[in-house]
Amino acid sequence: MATEIVDLIEFEAFDLVIAGDDVARPKPFPDPYLQACDALGVRPEDVVAIEDSPNGLRSSLAAGITSIGVPNVVSLVGVGAHALWPTLDGRTVDDLASFHAAHRQETPA
Repeated sequence: MATEIVDLIEFEAFDLVIAGDDVARPKPFPDPYLQACDALGVRPEDVVAIEDSPNGLRSSLAAGITSIGVPNVVSLVGVGAHALWPTLDGRTVDDLASFHAAHRQETPA
């Protein structure tokens, strides 16, 4: 499903897509996020995940990633997101960077 959605985007939005079939243990395990971090050469603590599902949030949180929930079909209340944003409309990369920096100050490695 992930690649089908990515194919609808009219520009190259992602450097990498890790789908459930690409890992031994899919979400809610941390494996997809950890594999993506490894492939991109980044540390999980330097990443921000935006997730719309409970299992996606559980996966990113288990990987040690700063995680923002943006509900789509189901509620994300109580799943443990570091923040819940009702939408990404109007949000920028600067918003993500600021949120990440503030979160990391609150929870140093």
